[in-house]
Amino acid sequence: MKTFILCTFLMLSGYIIQAQTDLSHTNKPLRTLLLNTLRVPIEKELKQPVRFVVDVLKVEGEYAFFRGNTKDAFGKDIDFSKTTYRELLEQGFFDGDATAALLKKVNGKWSVMTYVIGPTDVAWANWSDEYHAPAVLFGID
Repeated sequence: MKTFILCTFLMLSGYIIQAQTDLSHTNKPLRTLLLNTLRVPIEKELKQPVRFVVDVLKVEGEYAFFRGNTKDAFGKDIDFSKTTYRELLEQGFFDGDATAALLKKVNGKWSVMTYVIGPTDVAWANWSDEYHAPAVLFGID
């Protein structure tokens, strides 16, 4: 009986821990910290304040994966023809404000490993191998 209770507890604990890693639709401090960390390089590149629309924000160990859209500070579409993406947009190699990013916690601090804006394919498909991030973050099991 003790073994059954212990196994049940461990299974439920694993479920609770797994459920806590999905920050897609919550307003927890970690979500804010991750988005603010991602905001720095994207605002620097786009030369304007941005806001994120989150589709996926998952944390697994020291890695976090974001997938969503990048908007201007008011939540409106960004005119990418006025950014560094102008040439890609003109050539048809830019697919709007879709954004994906991989972050990693090193020495207690989150940093952006890589990100992509406007990918025309699944740019993060190899991030698990390239950055040694857990495949589960990307929906790859």
